[in-house]
Amino acid sequence: MSKVIRIGTNRDVWSEPSCSISFHEVPDAFPTVGDPFVKVTNKVSGIVTWVRLSSVDFINVKEGSGDE
Repeated sequence: MSKVIRIGTNRDVWSEPSCSISFHEVPDAFPTVGDPFVKVTNKVSGIVTWVRLSSVDFINVKEGSGDE
């Protein structure tokens, strides 16, 4: 199974293990109403950053066996 380990925009980069990265398609979620988004949570501070999927410039994926 593949796992996203890093995403980046033209201004910021977030990566595992310091951040938790998850993808959502909730159409009425704040603040990305109508757009799919990536929710990035800093595991140390707990700060959540919402990133519009259309703003993401790159996604790095780690291929795994599914046991992770």
